[in-house]
Amino acid sequence: MLLGLPHGAVDHLVPDWVAGRPGRAVRPVLLAGYAATAASAWCALHLAPVVSLLALLAVSWVHFGTGEVAYDAERSARPSRSAWRDVPAVLGLGGLPIAVPLARWPGESDRVLSALSPGLPGVLTGGVRQVLLAVVGVAVLATVVDAIVRRRPQWAAEVVLLTGLFLVAPPAAAFGAYFGGWHAVRHIGRLLLLDPRNAADLALGRLRGPVRRYAAAAAIPTVVALAGIVLLAVAAQRPGWTAAALAVLLSLTVPHMAVVAVLDRRAHRGPGVPPGGSPALPRSAGADIR
Repeated sequence: MLLGLPHGAVDHLVPDWVAGRPGRAVRPVLLAGYAATAASAWCALHLAPVVSLLALLAVSWVHFGTGEVAYDAERSARPSRSAWRDVPAVLGLGGLPIAVPLARWPGESDRVLSALSPGLPGVLTGGVRQVLLAVVGVAVLATVVDAIVRRRPQWAAEVVLLTGLFLVAPPAAAFGAYFGGWHAVRHIGRLLLLDPRNAADLALGRLRGPVRRYAAAAAIPTVVALAGIVLLAVAAQRPGWTAAALAVLLSLTVPHMAVVAVLDRRAHRGPGVPPGGSPALPRSAGADIR
């Protein structure tokens, strides 16, 4: 959580960055809308836990999958593809952190789900989990085959690596490694490239300045989110805080996904000119981040 939370802590600046503006000023309306959306998701999670959890898990599935696809599009500078061409990758890569732990490690997963909603494990029957696992398996296989056909061994190897992680490691360890060491790091790399203030540094291969600027921008929102997790864990009077952390994370996914969707649309347009008219960064800068 410590490594992963900062990747969404500058969401309030992303719209300005996409438009090519530095985005130093905090926009109260944007922050209020973001907080209200997350709070509404959290309230729904407690008022209608089963339905809300299923919806949030589906949203997270799409979010993780589209994040991988968009990152790969920016990294490879490939031209925009039909959305249907990316469906297997979104289903497969997004389903790895969601569906595989449910089917592969039902006992451990159910302990966390039950802490959020006691009725949820009963809805996700063994048959449902096996169907979800089959969907993910077919989608992953299709993604790997497509990568091999297009002569992209790195992309195929990454898919195989993530698949192995979630099949072998217990769910909490697998998700922690994925969320903090993969998903969040890749997203932050995209944001470093997006921030107009970093253009000069990245063009020269300098990372210290961009990382320092990002850390300063993300510090306060990260502390606020962590404080919320601690308060929820204490209020629930549980010795562990996994369920409280997951509740906050799922709630924050809703507004975060809306912001990332703006960034992902830019990625699917290719490495050309973003909406604000500013030219894209040189490929050399992207190579330094990777």
